[in-house]
Amino acid sequence: MRRPVDRWSTVFTVFAAVALVALLLLGAAVISSQQVAAPSSSPSVSPSASPSASPSITTVPRTAAPTPTEAPTLTPVPTRTLPLTPVPTVVPSVPVTPLPTRT
Repeated sequence: MRRPVDRWSTVFTVFAAVALVALLLLGAAVISSQQVAAPSSSPSVSPSASPSASPSITTVPRTAAPTPTEAPTLTPVPTRTLPLTPVPTVVPSVPVTPLPTRT
């Protein structure tokens, strides 16, 4: 029979492996969704399921891009230099004595 320590070690190893696979799949899904969301330069027509239906492309009229407004100018804020104060050192309240060594 296995010791409980060995059993928990196996449980942790399996959990870590499953978590690693889940993170890898999540990362792959995020990367692929970013690639899909990237706009393409030419419209693509996907083939339809029935061969008799003719594919139709509907164009959406584009609206004029809004004119960019001027960004507000940022004014620098004067900074103050704070004086450096020494940090107090922590002194133990109980004197430290070395532990006796076993012989």
